[in-house]
Amino acid sequence: MTVKELIDHLGKFNPETKVMFSYTDDTDYTSKLDMEKKHVELGDIVSDDYDGEEELWDDDDEYIGPEVVLFNLEY
Repeated sequence: MTVKELIDHLGKFNPETKVMFSYTDDTDYTSKLDMEKKHVELGDIVSDDYDGEEELWDDDDEYIGPEVVLFNLEY
């Protein structure tokens, strides 16, 4: 999904509606979290344990891959 697609989709809802995240883990425990502006940021597509594609890194091991909008799901 792109930012434009997300904006278009969210445009279908009442703009005063509260936004939350819901996640159910393997044990069927469900967490529901408020979303705050501080939880939305630009980042890279790899996780801490990513062992992947060479073209995402330059010769100095600096990340050069695409940026994405990240929603940080923290309590």
